[in-house]
Amino acid sequence: MGYMLVITGRPGVGKSTLFNRVVETLRQNNLSVAGLIAFEERDASGVRVGFKIQDLSTGDWAWLAKRDYSSHVRVGAYGVFVEEANRIVERALSKEVVGKSDVLCVDEVGPMELKLPSFKPLLIEALRLGKSSILVVHHRLSDPDILKLLENSEKLFLTFENRDMLNRTLPMSVLERIKG
Repeated sequence: MGYMLVITGRPGVGKSTLFNRVVETLRQNNLSVAGLIAFEERDASGVRVGFKIQDLSTGDWAWLAKRDYSSHVRVGAYGVFVEEANRIVERALSKEVVGKSDVLCVDEVGPMELKLPSFKPLLIEALRLGKSSILVVHHRLSDPDILKLLENSEKLFLTFENRDMLNRTLPMSVLERIKG
């Protein structure tokens, strides 16, 4: 099994920023990264309108969820783009793509992503490949199957107090652990 890091923390604390710094450091050191990132999209006035999901290997993206989008699958005020987002997940977390990569990186394992039919089974299959993995996990994740696979991971709870120090030190620390 490779090195596994789980980053969690309250909303807005900077988990995605830290995740992106780690991914950038891995890439700058010639490691190939497979996986996903979900990021918020805001309108011109700064109001969040939804979330997009992107394949880290190809850069392909789709809407994950959008405020007031009419969908039979909802998370709060957001309608989930099940088919479009699921296509991104199916490619990004495929055994073929993850198997060829050095590191699996997923931001985030949370309620919206878990609404996609392929997300959980493909994430579980990808984690079972034993690759080094960096995961941002929603602070209230309760899925027993996923939590079981994360039992032996290094867990990091990001806070406003520790985030500056971790943004400076964690990317190189993760690189050293992965390269062994």
